[in-house]
Amino acid sequence: MAAESFGSILGTDSVQNDLLIVRDIRIEGNKRTRPQIIYRELAIRIGDSISQDKLSLLLEKEVNKIFNTQLFNIVEVDYVLDGEYIDIWYTVIERWYIWPSFHLDLGDRNFNEWLLQRGAGAERLVYGLTFRDKNFRGRRENIKLKFQLGFTRKFEAFYDIPYVNKNRKTGMGFKVSYSDNNTVAFQVNDHKLEFVDSDELQRRRFYSTFYLVRRSEFYGQQSVELNYHQQWVGDTISALNPNYFGDSASRVEYFNLSYSYSWDRRNIAYYATKGYIIGVGIGKAGLGLLDDIDVWEMRLQGAKYFELGKKFYSSHYASTKISAPNSQPFFLYQGLGYGDDILRGFDLYVINGNHYVINKNELKYELFSFKKTFNFIPLDQFKVLPVKVFIKVFADLGYVDNRNTRDLNARFSNTFLSGYGIGIDVATFYDLVFRTEYAISQEGETNLFLNLQAAF
Repeated sequence: MAAESFGSILGTDSVQNDLLIVRDIRIEGNKRTRPQIIYRELAIRIGDSISQDKLSLLLEKEVNKIFNTQLFNIVEVDYVLDGEYIDIWYTVIERWYIWPSFHLDLGDRNFNEWLLQRGAGAERLVYGLTFRDKNFRGRRENIKLKFQLGFTRKFEAFYDIPYVNKNRKTGMGFKVSYSDNNTVAFQVNDHKLEFVDSDELQRRRFYSTFYLVRRSEFYGQQSVELNYHQQWVGDTISALNPNYFGDSASRVEYFNLSYSYSWDRRNIAYYATKGYIIGVGIGKAGLGLLDDIDVWEMRLQGAKYFELGKKFYSSHYASTKISAPNSQPFFLYQGLGYGDDILRGFDLYVINGNHYVINKNELKYELFSFKKTFNFIPLDQFKVLPVKVFIKVFADLGYVDNRNTRDLNARFSNTFLSGYGIGIDVATFYDLVFRTEYAISQEGETNLFLNLQAAF
């Protein structure tokens, strides 16, 4: 029986007893990853009894949980039966964890905006050096140092520790970031960002973050995060948009406190075909200590994925945000068009608002999948190439309640929006998804959009 996670479930002998007792569990192939990091993901323990009719399903879930640690390219499980006993062992192929690399990225919201609205200008690219270790000390700790030039100059340091206590349920992390720009978006006009482009510095941003993460169950996780922010913009921006920070200010300083909870039962986190995920988050910008900002927001989101049979799948996503007060500074005032909450067919637009709701739906068919082994490659981390290709149709709906800048952005605000189309998804290793979509908006505007991650 093939598992969903570029892994497989094998087995020898036939099951003859109703209950099987787990006699041994072994892990092979983890050259760097410490065994306890993998055992932390497993629900099956030595001495457990497993019903024969649930064996394949349980092992498939175990394989997917190990794969979703993002530490391995391939995860397989095998077992041997000996009367009423079962011996289980997992074989993994580790990813390449250390990436001292040159990186090239976009300064704009997405590839489509950079290509179709900004003329694909090289001056809007960012580039630099990044050192990253995604499995520091073999404990799934994540360290990143980034030095970046181009459209946004940035220095960033990040350290994530998933487990700091003996039962491996509580983690913590730190992050500091400094960035500056000469070209800055200062307002949204007809749902498109307008920029100030200067030879002089127009914006500086610094923030630091400390967070605690609690993972009491296999699938549930909650976190508390405290941020300190300090930002500055040039006089040109504060004059063109006095509401950039509010009250024609050119500098802002504030704390932000947030809480989030997620329950993730997806089979594969980066490209799910079965299961569901639910998340809730609430945050407050401005804690009465520095008094520059006073904004709060709450977000709810969820997705459900169905395996329909005969290689057909459907997936459905919904997200909403509510925020207050009605009047908010421009740099915090966001709606659809950022991150995952992009209404397809409206990829080129920013639809800001106090509140919004979005619903995405897909019906897809798996054209083919394979795992190709290249024996001439000396590194195991790159030797096996798994690929899955899907063709799909999609339909998205959304609504944005804009109470702040109706005069500049009335076309798509405070009205129901819809977009639909067809596309092709290619999912491969290292969580890469190449997504090509031909989308049509409710106004009949059409475009071919390219993306480098799953729609949701």
